[in-house]
Amino acid sequence: MNSERIKEIQSKTAYPDSISVQQALFQVWNECEQESKISNMTVDQKLSYLKAMKAKENVYILSVKEKSKSDLAMKAALEF
Repeated sequence: MNSERIKEIQSKTAYPDSISVQQALFQVWNECEQESKISNMTVDQKLSYLKAMKAKENVYILSVKEKSKSDLAMKAALEF
């Protein structure tokens, strides 16, 4: 997918200037880029990539858990 194809698709939507249309097309473009990169990787590179993505996911999950704990503590303090 290239920028011309994105513009073509965008122009065919009911609301081509809407933020949601632009965000959706950007997401699709990013996913296509990722798939392209992954398909050109060796097996070892794919394994390293997947391990890095898993580690990144784990960090995100931990940060969400910590934020939730912090929010719950603040809520409990405010209710006290």
